[in-house]
This record gives sequence, C-alpha cells and structure tokens, in this order.
Amino acid sequence: MKSPDKKFTNFLVNNFFRNLKTGFFIEVGANTGYEGSVCWHLEKDYGWSGMNIECNPHCFPDLIKNRPGCINVNRALSDKKGELTFIFPTDGPRKLFAGQGSVVFNHNHWAKRPTKEIVVKADTLLYLLALHNIKAADLLVLDVEGYELSALNGLYGSKIIPRVIVVEDSKIDIDKLNDIMKKLGLKQFSRRYKDNRIYYADI
Repeated sequence: MKSPDKKFTNFLVNNFFRNLKTGFFIEVGANTGYEGSVCWHLEKDYGWSGMNIECNPHCFPDLIKNRPGCINVNRALSDKKGELTFIFPTDGPRKLFAGQGSVVFNHNHWAKRPTKEIVVKADTLLYLLALHNIKAADLLVLDVEGYELSALNGLYGSKIIPRVIVVEDSKIDIDKLNDIMKKLGLKQFSRRYKDNRIYYADI
C-alpha cells in the first residue's frame, strides 16, 4: 500500500504555510484518502480541515472510512454540472481502486489494457464550495489524469480562490494551464514537485 506523500506535504508547508497554524485544503482525485495523499498529513499532523473529492464509487467508501473528519464528496469536477463517463484500467494491483481513472479517453498508456467505464455525477468546484458553505481555502491539490483544465474552469466566478493550487501537469496543455492561472490571479512557483506545478497568490 502506497503511503501518504509526507515529503510533498512538508514541501508545501515549508514553502507556503510555515506561519499558518491551521488551514483548509481541497484534494481532488483523493482516491481512498490515504494512498499517495498529499493532504493526509496536513490533517493528521498539522490540524488542517478539508474536503476530499473522488468520483470513483469503488474508492469512496474507503475514503469516508479513512477520512471521517473531512467533507468527502463523490463527484467528478468539471466546468459544468452533469454526468461524465469515467474510465479506468482494471489490470493493476489495485483493480477497481486504481488511481489512474479519468474522464479523458486519449491515454496512450491504456491502449492495450482492460478498462471499465461507469457514468459519474459531475459538479463545478464553484458549486461545491457554495453547497458546503466554504468561505476560504488555502490549498487545492488537483490530480485527475488529464481533466485538470476543465476542473479548474469550474472555479471561474468564485470569490474563493485557493491561495496555493497544485496541478499534476503530465497530461495537459501547459500554456492553457498558465492562462487559467493568470485569470485566477495566481503565479507559478519557481520549483516543481515531481509532475506537479505549483501556483500561488501573493499574500
């Protein structure tokens, strides 16, 4: 079982949240809330609260079990409400719990792999923030296997823009990502963490 990513958590705390006693995170693509989680240690070690968003219904019961103190949402994030077809490979060691699922179909590394398709509900982050009466957010971690741009577009019009946004960037158009972040009022941090770009707002 892959442990939460404590190194990444500490990287974020040391660079952005050193003087913040408690904060609020949003982790999108949260899976079971444990394996590879960036925000697990923010909650457990630093006393943060937060929201976990995961559209895979096979993972969601374990997400609730592993993170009962959080707001846990079984939805896909998009630029509009509706339904999406979620596809994920089923031949990995975690089978239906695979963390590589996406609503994007052009993944070359899935070309010869068995997959499963299910229909999932989608909401915008703007809608979910309002629904759960969230007034401020310090961190958004976004890893949705190629659908990051649409998920970010669902923030347009929100008065609540997270102070720091982390985006897994290996499957998206970087120029479009930078344009979105500029419109949201964030600038890119000089350092990356693995396949993640980090954007932040001046305080």
